[in-house]
Amino acid sequence: MGISLSNPFTPRSGGVPPALIQRQKQIDVFTDILDGSAEYSPNGLRISGPRCSGKTSLALSLDDVAYTNGWCPIFTHGNAGGILHRLTSGLQGVEDDGIIKNMSDDERQEMVQEFIDAATELVSSDDDEYGQSGIAVIVDDAKPYMAQEMSDLCDAITTLNVGGCRTVLVVTASPYEMKKLIADARLSFLRDMESSMLSLLDTSEIALSIRETLRDSGVQIEYKVADDLAKATFGFPMLVQYIGSSAYEIANDTSARIVTLTAANAKRAVDDAYRRYQHEVLEPPLVALPNVEQCIILSMNEDERKSKVSDILARTNMSKGDFSRYRARLIDCGMLDVAGHGYLTYALPLFAAWMQIHQKTLTNQLEEKRALKKWQDSASVSNPNPFDSGLKRGRKRR
Repeated sequence: MGISLSNPFTPRSGGVPPALIQRQKQIDVFTDILDGSAEYSPNGLRISGPRCSGKTSLALSLDDVAYTNGWCPIFTHGNAGGILHRLTSGLQGVEDDGIIKNMSDDERQEMVQEFIDAATELVSSDDDEYGQSGIAVIVDDAKPYMAQEMSDLCDAITTLNVGGCRTVLVVTASPYEMKKLIADARLSFLRDMESSMLSLLDTSEIALSIRETLRDSGVQIEYKVADDLAKATFGFPMLVQYIGSSAYEIANDTSARIVTLTAANAKRAVDDAYRRYQHEVLEPPLVALPNVEQCIILSMNEDERKSKVSDILARTNMSKGDFSRYRARLIDCGMLDVAGHGYLTYALPLFAAWMQIHQKTLTNQLEEKRALKKWQDSASVSNPNPFDSGLKRGRKRR
């Protein structure tokens, strides 16, 4: 059996995995919503879960489910202005990713009506490309600061459904962001949607999926080796993608007719996947942060698993008011998560371990850029380096 020429894994955010492990429940719920076979008729499905839990992959798969069931799916990201504009362009078959912000009330209402008109025209047309069942709107990575646009979209969907044009909504967001969206008085529509929380994956099912996917691509792998690869993912779908992709590429680097992934090669695959994950997922958001927020991230590395807000304030000499603003931005950008009242934790898988290993280097880089001095000047801080007194006594994160 020869090896496949295409990598069955897609190691990137939003890539559709070869197998949606433990996500059949969400697919079934969404199918029931489309069929109208549920006990009641929710407006759609809202999906939340931790960073790298596969929300985007699932949303893309639901896009395929809608199309297969005769619906017209339209997909967009909810983290930029112009949600309705982009969705309307999709309904009209136009590729337009334009970002529109700061619209007046009249302009917003005009955008709502354009979306309604485009949706009605598509469903009532004789074009057989899509069925006449309705429209599935999928908004991935919705943000609380886009609540007004989400409200306009929900108003438009309500109007379409009242007028007989079946329209369902799928929204994905982190648990923290979803909670804020639902709490917004303008978004009562979301509270009437079916809710699903994505959990981390079971390692035994990951091992089975990796083994079967590699085997179908011509790579033989023992159960023990597959188990080792699965444990290295820590249950995160994105790491399944990275590790599976590296395992395939290392196994493919041979001219043998029958390819076997050995334990040694599996270890290489994990190391390679972690390096790629570090450079592509962990480093970019940290580098992109402003100096003050980088210092908050670094100050948390003294703690085990989660950081107490009062400890962060003490290490950074920051006021509660200033910190609240930066805290909200770090949560919105997916770097931090709330870990109980008064506690924060890193949101990205393996970020804590990577920070612990590279803390000294990262701190030196910040000092070289004079980031800490700029932070001292802007925040009137007396101690520009919050790590001088804590590095030696800091506990290791697990």
